[in-house]
Amino acid sequence: MENQNQQSAQPQYQQTIVVVGKQKSVGVAFLLAFLFGPLGLLYSSVLGGIVMLILGVVIGIITLGIGLIFIWIGSIIWAIVAANNANKNLTNSAGINFNANIGNPPVQQQPMAQKEYVQPKSNPQENQSQPDQSVSNVGETASKSINVFADWVTTNKKGILIGGGSILGLAILFVAIKFLLSFNFKNNESQQQSSSTINVQDSSTIKNQSSVAENQFIVDTYLGTIGNKDFKLFIEKVEGENVEGYNVTGTNKRPVKGKIVNKWTEPTGLGGDYTVFKLILTEPGDDKWDGEFNIDLYISDQGRHGKGSWKSFNGKLEHEITIKDRLNE
Repeated sequence: MENQNQQSAQPQYQQTIVVVGKQKSVGVAFLLAFLFGPLGLLYSSVLGGIVMLILGVVIGIITLGIGLIFIWIGSIIWAIVAANNANKNLTNSAGINFNANIGNPPVQQQPMAQKEYVQPKSNPQENQSQPDQSVSNVGETASKSINVFADWVTTNKKGILIGGGSILGLAILFVAIKFLLSFNFKNNESQQQSSSTINVQDSSTIKNQSSVAENQFIVDTYLGTIGNKDFKLFIEKVEGENVEGYNVTGTNKRPVKGKIVNKWTEPTGLGGDYTVFKLILTEPGDDKWDGEFNIDLYISDQGRHGKGSWKSFNGKLEHEITIKDRLNE
């Protein structure tokens, strides 16, 4: 009997275990992510901040900076969800209570007597603190709104991620198509420029070839006078613009060498055109009476003639030249 009485008299203990941690402010998480993007996300989720930083660099390069808008929005959503989940996990952990009763079941407690409620008297100092309470109410309202938004984001995060991913994919696709089109346009433009350059070169080559072939028309023997003496000009070789041959003035035969320095056309008066070749030919210069010829040859199907002048290198002699016709042998 005594043992039983002792056991019933033993005090009863209630043990409560509370897990305590530091909560993350959803409002601060939103503000930091809004201002700093992936860097602000580090407040609520270090892993999320690192992931979004890496994605920001990659997507920013691929989309030429356009994709950073979606990285920013994704960082804000991730920050809100991470802060909200962290607070919920902390709250769930803090609400675990363990009751350990030693001895007999707890004795039913007597109900406490009700106390009469007395309305407190108004205090002027309390009335002065009402503006502070209104400011506090505004802050609480904003906090509740952010929490409601955080709950909505948490509830619909799959849809938000799918929608954001789809928009980001379309943006990347748009940038890729634009890049390919611009690259193709530049490639076509370069090909057209190359083709036009080739065509210009081809036409220039054709003109040069035609001009070289046309220059061969002057290979011939021409008769005329220089001063009061008979004059013969033998053009034996033409390579491009270079001309070689010799002349005979009276009984004096001297080699000549020079170039076609100009070429143009003039009407013949018979329904055709002359091709005029302007030649500058020089003698070797090892004779004191060597000099330089300046001759215009008029060549056409109706005939050929020429005119010009000769001047000695020493400047003491100068004669006009008239070429009447060529000598056919």
